Amino acid sequence: MRNSWIQRFIPLLWLVALMWVVFLVDSAASLQLSRFGILPRNSEGLLGIVTWSFLHGNLSHIANNSVSLLIFGGIVAARSRDTFIKLTAYVIPISGVCVWVFGRPAVHIGASGLVFGYFGYLVTRGFYDRQFLSVTISIVVILVWGSLVWGVLPSDGPVSWEGHLAGLLAGAAFARVSKKPRGKRRRAY
Repeated sequence: MRNSWIQRFIPLLWLVALMWVVFLVDSAASLQLSRFGILPRNSEGLLGIVTWSFLHGNLSHIANNSVSLLIFGGIVAARSRDTFIKLTAYVIPISGVCVWVFGRPAVHIGASGLVFGYFGYLVTRGFYDRQFLSVTISIVVILVWGSLVWGVLPSDGPVSWEGHLAGLLAGAAFARVSKKPRGKRRRAY
């Protein structure tokens, strides 16, 4: 039983480890991999739709994203390993496409879009699921980390608020599309 619970977190740990390997190799070899981020509305930026979450600009960037990934991704993975994998596979390209279409003309990199995807999923899952545990998790996430929503507001700084917003919306959309159908309700007359 314990092994199966621990197994839920292995994909998350591999994801974070892969991001660190990419960052360390990029830093050590000065490869400037950030050029493979999303460059909106430019054919050269199309590859970034799938790579942007794995690229980070500096140590504090990857460290902050890693902590957030471990927290929010950990909550998702604790409930279901399969949901974590599917949510990750959904959020990265969907939010990436949104950034490519709507983002400012700058190179967008970092896993914060994925972080916001997990956040959006956790916040909205309780609404769609309507089970006690899901609603409780949604409420706790809102109460503890609700200030994250400020990160989706437009700004002129170097932070990709577009990536945050796209991730949040992709995570919320996944909560909707992955909702389990309920049985028919009887009507009382």
